[in-house]
Amino acid sequence: MNKTSILLALDGSEEAHHAAQLALYLAQKAGSSVVAQHVIDTKTAWALLGTHKAGLIGSGLYISAYEKLCESLRELAGKLAERYEDMSAAQSLESECLIDEGNPFEIIMQRVQEHDLLIMGHEPTATKYPHYTNRPFVRASLAGALANACPKPLMIVQGHFQPWKTLRVFSAVDSMSIEFISACRDLSSNLGLKMELAILNPDLSSKSEELERKVAEVCKGVKEIPIEIIDLEAETAEIGLWTKKPIEIDLKPISDALLVVPTRVVDEKRMTIFGSTPGSFIRHLTLPQVLLYPEELVPHANQKQVAHSSASA
Repeated sequence: MNKTSILLALDGSEEAHHAAQLALYLAQKAGSSVVAQHVIDTKTAWALLGTHKAGLIGSGLYISAYEKLCESLRELAGKLAERYEDMSAAQSLESECLIDEGNPFEIIMQRVQEHDLLIMGHEPTATKYPHYTNRPFVRASLAGALANACPKPLMIVQGHFQPWKTLRVFSAVDSMSIEFISACRDLSSNLGLKMELAILNPDLSSKSEELERKVAEVCKGVKEIPIEIIDLEAETAEIGLWTKKPIEIDLKPISDALLVVPTRVVDEKRMTIFGSTPGSFIRHLTLPQVLLYPEELVPHANQKQVAHSSASA
C-alpha cells in the first residue's frame, strides 16, 4: 500500500470515526495519502420533503423547508470537515475534507476513480434495513451499494481499529493466481504484517496429494507464506465457488487479522469468493474490518502475455 491514494467516505457516524482513525493510521504506517469526502445528500433531502407538483398547500413551503434543511446540512458538513482536518493535523498529517452535494452513491463512485482505495464506515446491521436503491434515505446500506459496484479495493470499517497481527487472504483452488497472491504479499509487507493464505477447496473428491501439488505449483514463489486448505461442505461443494449461492465460513477465529476477500464479476454481477454479493457479505459481517479486493486489478500472467504480444506486434 506504499504511496497509495486513499479516499475516505466520511459522515458523522461512530463507524465513520473509526474509519477516519484507520485511514490516518495507514497514512502514517504505509506513507499513503488520504483525502476525505463528505457528501451532502441533497437528493435524499428532496425525496424526504419535496413534492413534484403543487398540492393542497402548494410547493413553496416545501421548497423553503428543503432550502433550510440543506443549509443545516451544509453547516454540519463544515463542522465535520473541520473536526477531521483537526484530527489529521494532530497526527502531523495533511489531509483535506472535500464537501460535495448530490447523490452519495454516484458522487463517491466518481471520486473513487481518482484513488487506489476506498475506506468507509458501516453500521453492523443487527437491525434489518431496506435496500439502498428502494429507500435512498437509508444511509446504513450505502456501503452495501458501493461494495457491489466499486471498481477499487474497498475497506469496510465496522468497529474500533486495533493494529492487526496478520493479513489473511482467501483464494480458491480453481482460480489461484500467483500475481494476486504476490500483490497481497506486497500489501502485508507494507503494513508490517504476517500473511496467511486460506485456499477454499469446493471439490472434496480431489485427492489431498494432488491438491497439495497444485497449490505448491502456483505458490512456489511464495513458499514462506503459511497455507491452509479449507474443504467446503459437500452440499456447497457441488455448486463451486463464485456462484450466487453463499458459502458459510466461520470468521470468528480471525478477528485479529485483516481479512482480504477477492471479488470478481460473474454474469455481470460482482461476487465474493464465498458466493455472495459484496453487499450481502458485509450485511452479515461481524468483523471490525474487511478488505474487498477486485481481482481484475491484478493482471494474470496470461493477460500480461497478451498485452506484451500486442505491443510487440
